[in-house]
Formats: sequence, structure tokens, C-alpha cells
Amino acid sequence: MLQADIDQINALAGTLDAVAANVDAIDVRTRAKSVAGGLAGTPLGAACELATEYTEGAWLRTSGRVTAVASAMRIAADDLAVTDAEFGRRLDEFDYRAPECR
Repeated sequence: MLQADIDQINALAGTLDAVAANVDAIDVRTRAKSVAGGLAGTPLGAACELATEYTEGAWLRTSGRVTAVASAMRIAADDLAVTDAEFGRRLDEFDYRAPECR
């Protein structure tokens, strides 16, 4: 009954997994190291290194949170599938058929 919705929820979860992987792949450190290296020995160099670490950490946390949302969506889709199947079984217990089908 609800399979289309379940499929769409799972598809969105897959898209979110791809987004999380892309966010996780963002490389802040490589370019920032060259900037920090050019400012070595100055307060700006240390600030650049610290900002790089904070930015890298923020992207990593963002990726983790998007992954958590995708996981929650998969769990919800699985629960919905079980609920839908259980609903179908309960309807079948009535063994109702239209008069022309008897």
C-alpha cells in the first residue's frame, strides 16, 4: 500500500548519504596549510591553523549529522514497511471479498 512512500524515503536517505560523503570529502587542510605556512611565525599563521581545524571539524560534524538523518529515515522506512505489511495482514483476516468475487 505505502511502498511508493517507503521507496521515496529510502531514495532520499541514499541521497543524504551521498551528500554526507561529499561534505566529508571537503579538504580544508591542504590549501589552508599553504596559507598558514606563508604566515608562519605570525599571529595570523596560528589563527589560520586554528580556523582550519575548526572548519574541518565543523564539516565533519555536518557530515555525521546528515548521515544520522539518513539512518533515521531508513529506520522509519523499515518501520513503515512493517506497519504496512501488518495492516495488510489484518485486513486479510477479515477475508472480505466483493459479492461478485465469492
